[in-house]
Amino acid sequence: MSENSDVPVPDSERESIAGRRLLNFRPLVLIALCMILSLVAALYSGTLYIGAICFSLIASILIYTAAKGKVFTLALMIIAAAFSFLQVYLPQKPLPEIVSGEVYTVSFRAGEKITPGGGSVVFSAGKLTVTGADGTVFTLKAETEIEFAAENANDALYYAGAGDTLTFSARLTVAEKPQPSASAYYVNVAPVSRPEITAGKPGFFEDTRLKAKALLDKNAAGDTAALMYSVLFGDTDGLCLQTHTAYRISGLAHILAVSGLHVGLLAYSLQFVLRKLKAGNAAVLLVTGAVMAFYCCLCGFSPSVVRAAIMSVIFLTAKTLHKRYDPLSALAFAAVAILAFDPKAILSLSFKMSFLCMLSLIALVPVIRKLYAAKHIKRLYGRNRVTRAAGDAFALSAAAQIGVLPLMINYFNYAAVYNIPVNILAAPFLTLAVYLLYGSVFISLILPFMSFLIAAASWAFSAVTFIATVFSYLPLAAVTVLSGGALLYALYIISVFCGRFFMAGKRVKLPALCAALLLFITAIITGNAPLGIPPQMAVINCGYNGGAAVICGGSAVYAGEVTGFNRRDIKDFFFDKHIRKLDALVLTGYSDADEYYLCDIVNTFRPDAVYAADCEGVSGYDTLMSACAYSRLILFKGREEYAAGAIAVTAVVSQNRFIGVNFHMSNKNAAYILEKDKTAVSAALWAFPVSPDILVSRADLGAAFPAGRYFKCYNYTEFNESGRPNFTYLLENDIITVE
Repeated sequence: MSENSDVPVPDSERESIAGRRLLNFRPLVLIALCMILSLVAALYSGTLYIGAICFSLIASILIYTAAKGKVFTLALMIIAAAFSFLQVYLPQKPLPEIVSGEVYTVSFRAGEKITPGGGSVVFSAGKLTVTGADGTVFTLKAETEIEFAAENANDALYYAGAGDTLTFSARLTVAEKPQPSASAYYVNVAPVSRPEITAGKPGFFEDTRLKAKALLDKNAAGDTAALMYSVLFGDTDGLCLQTHTAYRISGLAHILAVSGLHVGLLAYSLQFVLRKLKAGNAAVLLVTGAVMAFYCCLCGFSPSVVRAAIMSVIFLTAKTLHKRYDPLSALAFAAVAILAFDPKAILSLSFKMSFLCMLSLIALVPVIRKLYAAKHIKRLYGRNRVTRAAGDAFALSAAAQIGVLPLMINYFNYAAVYNIPVNILAAPFLTLAVYLLYGSVFISLILPFMSFLIAAASWAFSAVTFIATVFSYLPLAAVTVLSGGALLYALYIISVFCGRFFMAGKRVKLPALCAALLLFITAIITGNAPLGIPPQMAVINCGYNGGAAVICGGSAVYAGEVTGFNRRDIKDFFFDKHIRKLDALVLTGYSDADEYYLCDIVNTFRPDAVYAADCEGVSGYDTLMSACAYSRLILFKGREEYAAGAIAVTAVVSQNRFIGVNFHMSNKNAAYILEKDKTAVSAALWAFPVSPDILVSRADLGAAFPAGRYFKCYNYTEFNESGRPNFTYLLENDIITVE
């Protein structure tokens, strides 16, 4: 690979790319910084300290530029900052007035994602056309899914396809009141009639993706086909949960999202073929640019794809014009281009991961290469192509890991321990697999009878999956890290002071590096040290998708449901208390749709056992076993008692329904009751060892039941008339904290 580009460049060509840079370096970087800071200030204008920090940094950059006498650059920076801020902050198009509960006529064009099964069909929708009772028509742009009940296998909904238009009556409810300057808000769509289906055709790009998916499904095993589709277009919806988890824990998750690796290999292969056909630089540039634009359309203009495509085209343009390619300028230009057209892209994880990873590669790869090129290190590994390739792979993997690690910790609270070795080991198989995938799919789309070539790509991807699976099962494959803020600063201080763009000597860089490493270690220790907290019970999202979390000493248990509504809240609660492992997880309900979220909790906290009630609240036991692959799964009926560290848990199932669960800790009892029927609640209380000191119930029990303290906790807005959904009860001091 070239030092800082997504496009590989042979060593023999590096010397010929000389002269002036294609893009000026400093103005583009400073303009991009001003745009990013202005967008952050506008998007988080309600948070005073973030806005103050952003405006202070912008002012510092402008003063620095003015002191250097760069008048033209200063003007461009001010224009870019003002444009970016106003682009977000100015009031957008007036929002349509939606009357909650009123019936509207809604129509949408079905996307390519259509999921039948379970007595319903789910359609993806990108835009909704809404007609009110008074004839007013407005459009809602959305990325949502709408589910319709299907009566039987002969229902017309099962035969609807991408491009068809569905028209139906629905009640619309604004989930959150939008702010005056908001350009987006949440609307719940509740169909009240069966949709009328008007036949249509999928668009060109939809049709291309559907044809590619059909070819992959036909010539590769199910999970491998879904993996290859994800590598092609960045869509992981069809990927098996175990495979997705293995790639994430092993450190190969970047393969699943189309990024610079994929685009770089595609651009290099095009360049190689065109050179063999004796094409000139201009022809190579035009063809590659057209293919990059087409591929961006296929991938839905994901920021990572657009970034890589722009940098690849700039690289080829520099080569065509006999200019020197400057990767930092190209990266800044890509940021300016993306944010000018889509300012909200700065909030996406794809944008952050792609740009910070590339920035780390640009700054650190040359430095790491110099380290292993030192004479005393060369004596250890010799001077041959294999060791040099391994060294380059190590430099790329280490630099990329530094770039993405802070984001992985902030978003997912874990670090993949074997990231560098697994990427080095998988690199040759992955490179071969991607080349075979692009080539075989391209040939098969033109000549369908050649689709058997896809089998070769599937074998290569199977090898990569095997490597990911093996590493994911190794001890300490993924370490939970609870601290992220200080870690970010530490790692990027390392990047700045060790990178090649900071002009300072070793006497300055070495102390800065030591200080950054010390900050890194301090953040890890303080962020993961156990907290001395009193025994407590917390109710999380106390509605139909709720649960109770209890902590006593070093033991922790969660009892409830794990869904997309509360998965993040569960993780945040335990992480705030520095809990990294659960002694037990008690499922009060489960369905196939919750597999991903449950697997995330199980993989994160690795409970010793997962207890699931064998009753009507739990369905899909095959997927349940799959989601709990890293823990012991125990199904129970009736009354179940077990010890979870310092917490004694008693769960009760009566008449095929989960009634409730009691926690005994620190000589006190806390009960969480799911049932609303008083008879069922009474049965649960009689089944518990003793009457609870605190009783949390969805039923209005009044004073009829023996309990030290009783709280009604039925839905998301009702708790003790406080209007707040969650609360924490400290059993040691009898203090209630409403969160």
